[in-house]
Amino acid sequence: MPSGPGGAGVAAPPRGLSHWVVEDKVSVAVDGSRVWDAEEERPEPAVVIRMPAHVARHLARVLDDWSTIGRLLESSRGADEHDLAGVLHEAAKVADTLRQAVPEAPPD
Repeated sequence: MPSGPGGAGVAAPPRGLSHWVVEDKVSVAVDGSRVWDAEEERPEPAVVIRMPAHVARHLARVLDDWSTIGRLLESSRGADEHDLAGVLHEAAKVADTLRQAVPEAPPD
């Protein structure tokens, strides 16, 4: 797979599009949608990440561990991502439930 802006295993986005695929598992895109940023008090461009449940579960564990390390080191970087880790873990459980309920079909 060609190396893109994120290094080995990351496909560069096609010219004019803001979309990347990481290791044929994770899709990252800037699609023009916006989300509300409470800190900035305005809508900001969204980064949309789509991944299989097992990747979300792994990312949740990494974020949880990172938050724990930050607390242990008393980091001032604001690395408390326990809430996001918890939501990713719950989303992975829901996705697993859906996978079991729906017969597998190849992607379009």
